[in-house]
Amino acid sequence: MNYASDKWWTPESVAIVTGSNKGIGREIARELSRQGLTTVIASRNSDLGMAAKEEIEGSEGEIIHISSAPAMTTIPSIHADMRYRY
Repeated sequence: MNYASDKWWTPESVAIVTGSNKGIGREIARELSRQGLTTVIASRNSDLGMAAKEEIEGSEGEIIHISSAPAMTTIPSIHADMRYRY
């Protein structure tokens, strides 16, 4: 699937995919990265999150893993952290 002619993001866009260490979340992260977005894998299980990152790496976009530590348990806190980093 290629959405190249219908891009809704900019080169500065960062996609945060929660629950992306397995299943549909991992596939969404893979596709977003393949489409060229910087993609953040946010997962509670650090080992599974790193495994997903390593599996997806090599796609067009940058892939980043963050573990949802206690301070990062809500979407707003993850969003704030990513805005600070990027």
